[in-house]
Amino acid sequence: MVLKPCAAQSSYEFTTGRELAITLPGLACEGVSHLINPDVASMWQKAQTTDRSELWSFDRQAAFNWNSTAARTSDILLVVGIGGAVTMALIDRPTPGMVAPLAIIGETGLLTVGLTDMVKDLAHRARPYAYNPDVPDEVRMGNDAYVSFWSGHTANTAAITFACAQLVQQSDASKTAKTITWSAAVAWPMAVGLYRVKAGKHFPTDVIAGYIVGAGIGMAVPHLHQTNRRNSAP
Repeated sequence: MVLKPCAAQSSYEFTTGRELAITLPGLACEGVSHLINPDVASMWQKAQTTDRSELWSFDRQAAFNWNSTAARTSDILLVVGIGGAVTMALIDRPTPGMVAPLAIIGETGLLTVGLTDMVKDLAHRARPYAYNPDVPDEVRMGNDAYVSFWSGHTANTAAITFACAQLVQQSDASKTAKTITWSAAVAWPMAVGLYRVKAGKHFPTDVIAGYIVGAGIGMAVPHLHQTNRRNSAP
């Protein structure tokens, strides 16, 4: 649906094969995630018999965290970060010129969400709060308590902010605007990740992995659509 209007914009290159190669894996990963039926009861039992002192020292402190305010803050940062990044990528573009960036952002998001959901359901790593006796049992026994790896909030924020920063870099925006956009793209997912750890939702390793994967996808998808890839460095 978007190939024709996208192809008319010389800054980006769209082909059927490339778009399918990006979108189909995202859809396939999402489909796989829905086919996995985890044994939550056994994972719950394992979490109950695991002492927090047995966790890796780098991650251990997160298992003592439980903060609903930090969780809500991370949700807000996710929405604001993605919204702000998309706005920066589209600002000062004529209406017809928004189609290609929106398509790139959409592909970036689809691939990141699909891959993240599949890995979460395959890894079935217990969230830090699953080991915390201060957390209500009904929360610790829920399906969402066993999809810790990797951090979806961090991955999705990093993917979109980095993709949008790439789009701004490829635009006619000023050097100052590009510098600000890249700085925000790097820092915002870090803030999201820190609040996820503080909330007891993720271990530091979940956040680090999510950041790396999200940033990688966010850099790669726009780069693959550039007409002239030699001028892509920030």
